[in-house]
Amino acid sequence: MEDNQNPAGQETLDSIYQLKIKPWHKGVPLDMAKLPDPEDVLEQVDSKETFIAFVMCLAANLEKDPDDWQNTGLFEYLESIASWSDGIERYYERLGEPMPLNVNWRVFGEILMAGKVYE
Repeated sequence: MEDNQNPAGQETLDSIYQLKIKPWHKGVPLDMAKLPDPEDVLEQVDSKETFIAFVMCLAANLEKDPDDWQNTGLFEYLESIASWSDGIERYYERLGEPMPLNVNWRVFGEILMAGKVYE
């Protein structure tokens, strides 16, 4: 197993950020088709860098497999985020896990708002 892979042999979000996303921010082309499915790497999100890599995996997945998405339009996607967030406690109850403490909702709002205007 290489350092940039998890035990299942998949590329880790941290290595995706370091080897693909960081260079892309500097103008190096990014082959979106080679990013993993977001479902396969969600549990690795634990930092700003892995969150960025995860978001790019989501974007790549939408581009690759739009038929896998129930909400492909921005309005529907944002509306579903709001609806899901309203029932987030039930999601964790079904998992048998406690709702995470100290969720910084304002940061989520700022990230979503920045996506409206940031190039």
